[in-house]
Amino acid sequence: MYWRHTPLKPSYRNQFLKHSTVYATVLFTFATFVWSSLPSGRFYAPAFAQKPVGKENSKSVSGSQALAQGSDARPVPGGTRSGHGYPWEEHVAGSHPDALGGYGMDNLFDNTASRRQSVVQLVRGDTRRKEVALTFDDGPHPPFTYKLLDLLKSLNVKATFFVVGFKVEDDPEVLQRMVAEGHEVANHTYHHPNLKLLPAGLIESEIRLNNDTIRRACGKEPVCFRPPGGQRSDEVLEIAHRLGMSTILWTDDPADYANPGSEVIEQKLLNHVKPGATILLHDGIEQTFQMLPNLVARLRQQGYHFVTVTEMIQHLESSRTGHTVTPHW
Repeated sequence: MYWRHTPLKPSYRNQFLKHSTVYATVLFTFATFVWSSLPSGRFYAPAFAQKPVGKENSKSVSGSQALAQGSDARPVPGGTRSGHGYPWEEHVAGSHPDALGGYGMDNLFDNTASRRQSVVQLVRGDTRRKEVALTFDDGPHPPFTYKLLDLLKSLNVKATFFVVGFKVEDDPEVLQRMVAEGHEVANHTYHHPNLKLLPAGLIESEIRLNNDTIRRACGKEPVCFRPPGGQRSDEVLEIAHRLGMSTILWTDDPADYANPGSEVIEQKLLNHVKPGATILLHDGIEQTFQMLPNLVARLRQQGYHFVTVTEMIQHLESSRTGHTVTPHW
């Protein structure tokens, strides 16, 4: 307790006060670095273990487990799995960083950087064609996905499913049915992480691992890729392009994952859909399932027809070049 009774000499005290701001800044920076490096908490865990939505009892591997396994990470048997796999804090209705006018993304065919002209991301298809691409993210979610496929078959609608690899492992047969019924299966990463938080090696691993999983499940090599939550960087786009993947974004996001009501989801889409629209929906949402028949009927009344994402790319390229482009899928 000696220090409590011995005041600092004036010269020491003045020196400390003079540099106290510097000391505090260094301490705060160090504490922030340590906190951001933790494998759990808000920095890594949300990228892999998403918030549960509704009553869906789906699975998601924790970030610490996935990162601990390196670039070939797979779910750990018996590991912590929870959540629905939906985009987290950054992905709320109308607040996406790329949203225009608070709703969706409305570029035609966007070269993301002038020095990277070969890196292309599709947002909207040919604006001269009244066609719409329905896309369903974050599945499969059996038995819901089978019910959704039944509905799409009855409506004679072909869609694109951006699937998550570890969920495909649980029920690969559902992808076989998707392909058999004319739908497109696309890559939504293996663990559904925020790719902007990952190093290049793990970004590539997430895409490659899911490509392998999809190919084993249905015999098809996916050619389209969507980063979870739309979170991307130049590095993410370049890696996807190097792997032969077209990066697909969207024009219309009614935020169905928030369960705002089937009528709200339907009306948001009807108010904003334009030719070449790419609609972002989610596999496993009952309200989306309920509004689909009305949405399809009303869009058809307006002259729209439904295509897969690869068909939309084919039509867009054909309109630009004047030549028929054969889709890869």
